[in-house]
Amino acid sequence: MGCALGSPCDWYVAVFRSGAAAGTQPDGGPRSLSFSHQLSRSCPRSIRLAALAVALIAAIVGGYVPTPAYAETAVAHVDDVAVSSFSRTFQADATGAAQPRSGASTTGLEPFHLIGASWEGAADDGAVRVRVHTAAGWQAWHDLERERAETPDNGPEAHPGTNPPSLPVWVGDADGFELDAPPGIHDVVVHLVRETKRRTVAPSSASPAGAVTGSAGGNPGVYSRADWGARDAAKAPQYASALRNAIVHHTVNSNDYGPDDVPSLLRGIQAYHMDANGWGDIGYNFLVDRFGRIWEGRSGGIDRPVIGAHSGGFNTGSTGVAIIGDFRTAGPTNESLEATARVVGWKLANAGVDPMGHLTATSLSDDNTAHPTGSTVYIPRVSGHRDTWATSCPGQVLYDLLPAISARAAQLYPYILGSFDQISQSPDGLRVRGWSLARSTANPILVNAIMDGGPNNVVPANLPRPDIAAAFPDFGDPHGYSFTLGAGAGAHTVCLEGVNDGDGPNYLLGCRSIFLFANPGGNLDLVARAPGGIRVAGWALDPNTAGATAVDVYVNGVGTRTIANTNRPDVGAMAPDYGPAHGYDITLPAASGWYQVCAYAINLGAGTTNPQLGCRTVVVSDQPMGSLDGASRDGAFGWVIDPNSKGPIDVHLYLNGSFLTAVTANAPRGDVGEAFPDYGSAHGYTLGFSPALAAGGTLCAYAINVGSGTSNPQLGCRTV
Repeated sequence: MGCALGSPCDWYVAVFRSGAAAGTQPDGGPRSLSFSHQLSRSCPRSIRLAALAVALIAAIVGGYVPTPAYAETAVAHVDDVAVSSFSRTFQADATGAAQPRSGASTTGLEPFHLIGASWEGAADDGAVRVRVHTAAGWQAWHDLERERAETPDNGPEAHPGTNPPSLPVWVGDADGFELDAPPGIHDVVVHLVRETKRRTVAPSSASPAGAVTGSAGGNPGVYSRADWGARDAAKAPQYASALRNAIVHHTVNSNDYGPDDVPSLLRGIQAYHMDANGWGDIGYNFLVDRFGRIWEGRSGGIDRPVIGAHSGGFNTGSTGVAIIGDFRTAGPTNESLEATARVVGWKLANAGVDPMGHLTATSLSDDNTAHPTGSTVYIPRVSGHRDTWATSCPGQVLYDLLPAISARAAQLYPYILGSFDQISQSPDGLRVRGWSLARSTANPILVNAIMDGGPNNVVPANLPRPDIAAAFPDFGDPHGYSFTLGAGAGAHTVCLEGVNDGDGPNYLLGCRSIFLFANPGGNLDLVARAPGGIRVAGWALDPNTAGATAVDVYVNGVGTRTIANTNRPDVGAMAPDYGPAHGYDITLPAASGWYQVCAYAINLGAGTTNPQLGCRTVVVSDQPMGSLDGASRDGAFGWVIDPNSKGPIDVHLYLNGSFLTAVTANAPRGDVGEAFPDYGSAHGYTLGFSPALAAGGTLCAYAINVGSGTSNPQLGCRTV
């Protein structure tokens, strides 16, 4: 609260004068105040700091301490000014009747940035008003909100007087103030927050805002205390055993501050909380500006459950987030709402707390007149200051937006994590697969399946998922689910929820649609010439059974039955409940000619037809086939296959109609093996000519038939 001149403050003045006499200049001197209404003076804090500076300089000069490295910083502090008398005025009320008021006014003061007041005497909230004088003249009136001093729940951190100060009001750069109050108000002290440039010991490195090890990952872009030039806390931080909830506030400052004003504004709030309220540090754990920036408030680490001084009786286990501004009638910016949801969601997620839930909180402070020690309140996990304290904070407009902040926090950092990975048909209906866990526990939770809007189907998510254990090592791997739902043929939609283990809502993991078939399905993948005839391959399964399905293959109308029971891993991956044994692969004898090949799956269950899997055409020839791909004076290359044999055959080359040489086509040709998989790739030929052939000759290649063919067909001719 300060001290009057002629008291022990004289000691500070004496030290100050002795330092000045020795040539030492103070960092900031006292300034005389002259008010027409007789404002009494308090001992300026700058005198005390200057005296300490003189003592430090003397010690350095005397060699008692080493000279440190200095940095110039802005330091905020509170100067208390007592108002000893008021002038009497009359003002019209809402009905037009003149009502008595008390007023006091002054200008020409040392500039200040925030203003608040303390007083004795009964007054409704907002009955005491203040306006400030700036270079632009007198500004608008501000109602001063006053609340009982709030403290950390388990520590003596309160205003030293009996009349608690109002909340501070940011005023930019002001040089005067005017008070307006009802009669009966007395012992008024105005708290002016000023900043001075100080030489301070430069830190070796800026301390980070805090490290994070929780499941929500790194911090959501929080500016550290060093970023806004916070003073060192006067008291060591205290910690709760766990974080349980978040309490949202507003600072009741004007809403038209600029981005560059924010660091100074934060320093002013901290100074007001420390110097006027008597707290050990700024009361809020986090502050959010209207530009969407998040600022670290109270010291102790943003990733730890620091006990703040923002809602007496309910500080322990809560984090206080204040949006800078006044939201009694105006609304916060979208950027500030998003940032608030981000920091609230991140803090609660790392603590394993559902932002959509509720809790029963027990008051730990008799200073809370609305909820004294031992009384309980049932509040949302993201609540407003008014839910735990007799106040209108955080303003009605912001208070009405708290459910939206909770929902957005849950969207950004869902309390229940998980995924709806797959839906597929099974012999019993349909199967769903995925994983889910709650941030609060490593134990399995339940998932709820809702098919076609029908009844709930609740099952545990307790199957091993090593990939989830790798992603969330603190939670282990028993968080998978895989189960079937009975369903008939037709279209179905399934929605899955992670079941909340608290009192919050279930979290949607996703919705998927599927069409269940009653008739068999499959495909005719391959119809090709093969040694001995025509090769036919594909897959088929009947949705009513995991067993093998019969397939009828028709070649020019003549049917042959085979069983689709060979290994097809791709089919097993597509329909895991049926397994991979649903392939068919058969070679049917065929003479030379043109053929149409069709395949049909044979229904075994509730289906009504034997569906066609596909039709293809193929030409069967006994004659060798191939190509002379290239030729020059120095060599030639190509490929050849005899359809009656998988082995290599010979190629004869003629130059200008005369036999030149023979070569066996057994060199690798991957492209040929791909085109004719039943014959392999060893059907290429390459040879060189030495000496080189004469230019202008015609080189022709012929395939030498080894089967039932009737000729040695020409593979091509080239001019060399």
